[in-house]
Amino acid sequence: MKRGTIYLAGPIANTDAGDAFEWRGQAAVILHDLGYAVLNPLRGKVELKGQAIGDDCNEFVDKGPFYTPKGILSRDYNDVKRSDIVLANLWGTEYLSAGTAMEFAWTHAFQIPTVVIIEPDGSNPHDKHPMIHAAIGWRNTKLADAIFTLDTIMGGAR
Repeated sequence: MKRGTIYLAGPIANTDAGDAFEWRGQAAVILHDLGYAVLNPLRGKVELKGQAIGDDCNEFVDKGPFYTPKGILSRDYNDVKRSDIVLANLWGTEYLSAGTAMEFAWTHAFQIPTVVIIEPDGSNPHDKHPMIHAAIGWRNTKLADAIFTLDTIMGGAR
């Protein structure tokens, strides 16, 4: 029985795609086992694994409709809109992620709770922008703790 839909947010541009795939894969397995549906913005993009992803929005447009700026925006917007809660991993990011910032704006507009993995000391660039800082809901420093927080918010019995 589906307990809710979770969107997995976090930087993709200016990252090693392997890292972006890895934490989302780990989270998806645990969340599925807990009965959640998971929406991953990297689904259908396995050819990005192992690549460094820059911030050039035209870098991969020849790979298909979900690689175009419009395809990325449309799918991520609709995924956030239909989610019950968003799990975002900002840990270790060095640059402000414009895409993740937009996702936080959507969660705020749609009143969707956010559970975030982020450094506790305020050093993360996302914590330095007042609007993003305010849009971050529950703060955690580890994936396991974030999933426990998310499950508790969603009424889990753990």
